[in-house]
Amino acid sequence: MIKVGLVGYGFMGHMHAQCYEATGKAKVSALADVEDERRKEACEKLDCRTFSSLGDMLASADLDMVDICTPTYLHEEMVIAAAKAGKPVFCEKPMSLS
Repeated sequence: MIKVGLVGYGFMGHMHAQCYEATGKAKVSALADVEDERRKEACEKLDCRTFSSLGDMLASADLDMVDICTPTYLHEEMVIAAAKAGKPVFCEKPMSLS
């Protein structure tokens, strides 16, 4: 089972989480989102650990990959952070604004 760390639980984060669950080969095992309500919802729906930041998630969770589903202006910074932590990264497009 691939352990996914999902960053951002808005519209696309929800969609990606459903797709991982549907494969039967991947599971969102950790989720980072700045909003309390989204973290609570993810904890209930996905049965995963939640974090208020990507940094906290990378420092504490055992992950096979990181999926970035945040607003576009955050993609570049978060992809670089996850890559520096040695994690394969899947990122919603675009990678950056410039």
